[in-house]
Amino acid sequence: GTLAFDVTQAGLDVTKAVEELSKGCTAVISTIGAIGTEKDLKVNSATGLAVLGAKAAGVDNFVYISVAPEVKEFAKDIDFLKPYMTGKTFSQDAVTSNFKSYTLIE
Repeated sequence: GTLAFDVTQAGLDVTKAVEELSKGCTAVISTIGAIGTEKDLKVNSATGLAVLGAKAAGVDNFVYISVAPEVKEFAKDIDFLKPYMTGKTFSQDAVTSNFKSYTLIE
């Protein structure tokens, strides 16, 4: 199934929430993302936290909507995009280091 939740909600432990939600699942797909907000870092880092929860729940596969390499290159020197890119990089690194079976959509 599909479930939406606000990763910026006060007091939400994204890792624990995803762990509970993904028990019994074989895959998790993360489309979490925001750009141009004051919460870009928190939102775009949330997939990295979700990865930890999915792994703890025994999920085998993780799919992540990442960032195109061209966008990464373009954005590297633009200050207002730095929180976005930092969060996306954290999340992608979490996916690739915690799952043997993953898909990155760039």
